[in-house]
Amino acid sequence: MHIQSVGGPVLLDNTLSGETEALFVSTRLMSGYDFSLGAWRTGPLVEMDYTHYRINGFDDRESLRTAVRYEKQNLNSLEARLGWRVRGNIDLDSTFSLQPYASVSWVNELADGLNDRFTVHARDGGGARSVQVTSPDKHFGRAALGLQWVTAKHLNVYTEVGSRFAHDDGYQTQYTSDLQCMF
Repeated sequence: MHIQSVGGPVLLDNTLSGETEALFVSTRLMSGYDFSLGAWRTGPLVEMDYTHYRINGFDDRESLRTAVRYEKQNLNSLEARLGWRVRGNIDLDSTFSLQPYASVSWVNELADGLNDRFTVHARDGGGARSVQVTSPDKHFGRAALGLQWVTAKHLNVYTEVGSRFAHDDGYQTQYTSDLQCMF
């Protein structure tokens, strides 16, 4: 962390070290209806997403006042979505096709697993302070635009750009590439 006043002295110049491990496990139940329009399909979509987060703690391992330590945490999230999707299929030859897709949905977060209050302890043992945080926005939109590359009968590669919108904390864009094996 480096803080310097404009044209002035360095106020803080610390480098902290630490490491953490985390595991995210998700499952999704999706249902919808497709209207066929030639090589394209479009229709409503209903989804339920569950995610379990396990964070194995984090410690800067420093004696500095700015060092941070987080205890082990387990969180669960459950979201319900209602939206619309469009999917296509473009056959390039008998073993290769492109499948573009797009979706937009409104999300209702049913459970986020986060506490709205936590305690901050001074590293020198000098005291503790309770902090109240605001409740996160539980109603927002999500949109995605992607392309699935069907390269063989049971092997697919896809790329996607997704975004959260109309959220109190602002927009959040994600980029995804993945390999999918079907059996």
